[in-house]
Amino acid sequence: MAKLLLIRNAAPEKESRRPSHLWKLSEAGKASIGPLASAIRVHRPEVVVSSDEPKGIETAELLAAELGLPHVVASGLHEHDRTNVPHLRTHEFISSMALFFSKPTLKVFGSESATSVLQRVEESLREVIADHAGKTVAVVSHAAAIAVFAAAHSDVNGFQLWRSMKAPSYLVFDADTLTLLERVDRLPGL
Repeated sequence: MAKLLLIRNAAPEKESRRPSHLWKLSEAGKASIGPLASAIRVHRPEVVVSSDEPKGIETAELLAAELGLPHVVASGLHEHDRTNVPHLRTHEFISSMALFFSKPTLKVFGSESATSVLQRVEESLREVIADHAGKTVAVVSHAAAIAVFAAAHSDVNGFQLWRSMKAPSYLVFDADTLTLLERVDRLPGL
């Protein structure tokens, strides 16, 4: 069975003066790639695809190198667009994300609604699956984008999933039916 592995990017170096979509991986994030590769190796991915965000590309490049696989960048896999929002304190950010998930059709935080994120990510993932038909694909994306997609294709609560996913973590779906098969919110030892 071909699988779709949705991987949250590894931990970035947080820079409050720089938008999060431009962040790169921290040293701890880079160090987590070996355990991530070990954890997903059992699923036998054949290609690693990533968003075009630096933290997504870095995660995917290091993961692909660790697994000896090709890496490609795909459009539409980036995080929920919050480029119009200043850096928020943690509790403000979490409250804003709760509103994002609870009012999916409204642009309550950032320039995209949860519904528009879902449409973008779903379209991109369906293209990735079609481009790699019959193969297990590891896709590196970001927490809100993954949580919105997972909530639409399973009974998980998107906000709770978003809160629980550590960087990195992953979900495994059947690539044909998009049925959720496995959820790993935290890698052992990290």
